[in-house]
Amino acid sequence: MFRIGKAAERQELEAMLSAIGKSQAVIEFGLDGKVITANENFLKTLGYELAEIKGRHHSIFVDPAERESAAYKEFWAGLGRGEYQAGEFKRIARDGREVWIQ
Repeated sequence: MFRIGKAAERQELEAMLSAIGKSQAVIEFGLDGKVITANENFLKTLGYELAEIKGRHHSIFVDPAERESAAYKEFWAGLGRGEYQAGEFKRIARDGREVWIQ
């Protein structure tokens, strides 16, 4: 019976992740800031194909002035320490458009 409970819990978690992936722009990074994967919503929003960004650093989505800032460096230092980051962030799409994400 315990196994059924764990299986149901896992199925529920997978369903929630699937729903998030269908409704949100989602990208996953390693602690080094390099792209692991991104969903279709993210790719369409920023105008990329996964092959173009996989393995590249997050900084490709950031304005050059911000990329060099102390705040940006601290943002990644905090993530590297396992700190959660939340807010509204300006990112740059492939075609140069500003895209605001949460």
